Amino acid sequence: AFGNVEAGESYEHAAVRELNEELGITCDLKLLDKFYQEVYNDDKIYKIFCGVFAGKTDQELTLNHELVEVKKITITEVEKDLVNNIDNYCPGFINDFNRIKDKLLV
Repeated sequence: AFGNVEAGESYEHAAVRELNEELGITCDLKLLDKFYQEVYNDDKIYKIFCGVFAGKTDQELTLNHELVEVKKITITEVEKDLVNNIDNYCPGFINDFNRIKDKLLV
């Protein structure tokens, strides 16, 4: 789930809120990384402060209007798919995944 941090809100609170809003679940989350990045798209520079979290749940996911599909996929499958079908992924996901993938294996 992707989301924005509201004014006065912590990264952790925003992650819990967005997870509930976008997937209808709650679970314990572990902060994997916080970082700043600049994303270039359509001749514009987007300056983004990111926090990436991981969580595990057996709860049934409920999609909201922002999401079309949820798919379970292993880290190895994501890596292969990024090679074979990179156009299926937005630049932000690719940057974030490459930055934190080693932390997902811990």
